[in-house]
Amino acid sequence: SKCVDQYPDQTAFLEPLDVQCDQQIADFFKMVQEKMGAIDFLLHSIAFADRNDLSRDTVETSRDGFKLAMDVSVYSLISV
Repeated sequence: SKCVDQYPDQTAFLEPLDVQCDQQIADFFKMVQEKMGAIDFLLHSIAFADRNDLSRDTVETSRDGFKLAMDVSVYSLISV
């Protein structure tokens, strides 16, 4: 990313992570522990919703679409 490139002396890294996959989350934090030891601060800015649900009124959101949006946008903070 541009930020990582701009500040090469800072400790930063980018790593893809599927927050719907518990194994990827576990592997990610194992890697973080090995690279950095601990996390002092976590910025959570993840959100997702099905495009079809976004194009309709909120009351027309499907149950599956709502579950998906909550899983990715909300539960992901708890899981990390």
